[in-house]
Amino acid sequence: MFLTMTDELQTKRITQVLWLIAVTLFLQVYLSYNLWIPIDRTYPIVPFFDGLPINLGNGLTSFFSVAMLGCVLSAAVFVHYRKWLLPIALFLLAILILDDLNRLQVWIFIYMGLLGVLAIHAWQKLTTPMAWRSLQFIVAVVYFWTGTQKLNAHFNENVYSWLIGIFESTAWLKDNYLSTGYLVGATELLIGLALFWRKTQKAAVLFVALLHFSILLLLIKYDAWNTVVYPWNIAMIVLVVLLFWQSQQSIVTDKHKRPTAWVLLLFGLAPILDFGGYWMHELSFGMYSGISLEGQLYFDDYAADDCVPEVFWADDLLYQSKEESALSLDDWAMENLNVPPISTPYAFRTTAKEFCACLKKHHWKGGLELEYTPRWSQNKRKVLIPMKEL
Repeated sequence: MFLTMTDELQTKRITQVLWLIAVTLFLQVYLSYNLWIPIDRTYPIVPFFDGLPINLGNGLTSFFSVAMLGCVLSAAVFVHYRKWLLPIALFLLAILILDDLNRLQVWIFIYMGLLGVLAIHAWQKLTTPMAWRSLQFIVAVVYFWTGTQKLNAHFNENVYSWLIGIFESTAWLKDNYLSTGYLVGATELLIGLALFWRKTQKAAVLFVALLHFSILLLLIKYDAWNTVVYPWNIAMIVLVVLLFWQSQQSIVTDKHKRPTAWVLLLFGLAPILDFGGYWMHELSFGMYSGISLEGQLYFDDYAADDCVPEVFWADDLLYQSKEESALSLDDWAMENLNVPPISTPYAFRTTAKEFCACLKKHHWKGGLELEYTPRWSQNKRKVLIPMKEL
């Protein structure tokens, strides 16, 4: 019979988890500074709700971001004030997200879930074993859903073929064994399931380390791309070690130690809605799944001087033809914010609406092109939305 971790050890690990989140969040905010502390931001702001009367501006955005980070870091240091500092940090983060939907990155969503559990635990509204199981559950289902999302008709061709083409030693798989991409999704899914049971948790931790080190190697090799997730990949390795390496019980065992209900709902069940298009793809952990909605702006070539960031012309980042040019919203966000944009029709239309306001001012033509990638079909669908309809 296996002994369970003591409440004292779990409490110590919970503090270590908070320190990990605080340091990693600081690094990721720093790497995506224009999203949080705007210095030379050009990518438009997207309110969480259309017409939401929150417009923080650069000054308040920077203040709220610094205050949020300060509260999380202080909560890790000052245990007795944690019950106040964590709710304040979550409140400030919620305001920042309401101001700009693009701040609701998948790593932010995960951190908010973990910090929410820690905040409720600090108020003693959640027992230490239940808080521990809730943290474990969030991490386990992240891997389960990321793997599940990759089991679609487009991951192999849109993502896996690109990844294995980065290294010459694996490029041969692209032409001969492209179907092995399904093993990537299946492996992540099985890692998530393995984290649920005591007998397979340590093996899962080892696979998690291998997975994230592989991701880091690929991203670094590919022109140091998407640097904002470097700290997150390292943090996930440390997180699974803290939560699972010495864990000696399955996640769902004693009903008094099961994850709290809102965690089960928000992280365990809500992602199912994405399969019907009723939940945000980012909140369903569809990272690198190959089925995210794509958006690009199209406009007259001579619209360059005032409406298109200069860097896109200088670095040849535009898709140009004889009659018009196109600007990928994903490229724009990555170039300016160092994060991908939230890929919903509302977010893309709102961004395009602000861009087209500049075009209208100069009597130029343009609009938005949305490319939908059906999960179970190879046929992509493009929708052109002219400027007058935005």
